[in-house]
Amino acid sequence: MGSNWSPSCSPEHKEIVSSFYIGKYEITQEQWVEVMGELPKSKDEKYTSKSLELGCPKCPVEGVEYDEVMLFIEKLNTLLGQNYRLPTESEWEFAAIGGNKSKGYFFSGGNNAEKIGWTIKNSDTQTHPVGLKQPNELGIFDMNGNVFEVCSDWFNDYNIPIENQSKELHILRGGGYNDFYVSKINWMKLRIPFSYRTKDDIRQMANQTYPTYFPLSSVGLRLSKNSK
Repeated sequence: MGSNWSPSCSPEHKEIVSSFYIGKYEITQEQWVEVMGELPKSKDEKYTSKSLELGCPKCPVEGVEYDEVMLFIEKLNTLLGQNYRLPTESEWEFAAIGGNKSKGYFFSGGNNAEKIGWTIKNSDTQTHPVGLKQPNELGIFDMNGNVFEVCSDWFNDYNIPIENQSKELHILRGGGYNDFYVSKINWMKLRIPFSYRTKDDIRQMANQTYPTYFPLSSVGLRLSKNSK
C-alpha cells in the first residue's frame, strides 16, 4: 500500500484486506437515473464533462457529491436488499494493481495509459462508455481514466494515528478523462482530497501535497461489498 514518491502516499507499507467484491465497471448514468430518478446537477462545469450535459447512458455518472453517493447507495440497497458500499482505499488499491494476479504494471491493466483508460490524450475532454478499454488482471475496467472514484476513507496522512485523523475530506482515486498520466506519477497510488465546497478549497487541499496538481476530471464511483 502507498508509495514513497510523494509525502501523502508514503510510507509504503503493508495492509491486510479481507475478501471483498468490487464493481467490474464504474456506476453509469443509466444506473444512477434508475435509482435516483435524475442525473446529478452540474455544480461547476470545470468538474463535469459534456457527456453529463448531453447524456450518455453507458458513460460513468459524474459530478456527484459525497452525500449524493451515500443516498444512492442507501436507495440501491433498499431496492435490491443488498449491502453495497464504497470501497475502502486499501480495497481500491488492491483491486487496481490486479490483486493477487498483479503483473506489476505501471497503470491498472498495462503500461500504456491510453490502452487501459480515457485520458487527456484520447478522451476529447469527456467521459466515454465504461468497459471499452483494456481491463486489468482481475477483469476490472477503467480504474485509471474516465472519472475519479471516491473511496469511503477520510483523507489523512498514513502517518497520522487514527484517533488524530481529520474527518473533513474523503479520498479520490484513479484519475480521469482530463488528467495527464505522466510516468513520474503512479496513478494507482495517487491520493486526492474530495470536496465540492469551493474550487479554492479543492486547490488548497491538493496543493498541500501536490504543489502542481489538483483534480481536473469529474468524480464518480464504483461499488463494493463484503464477500460474506
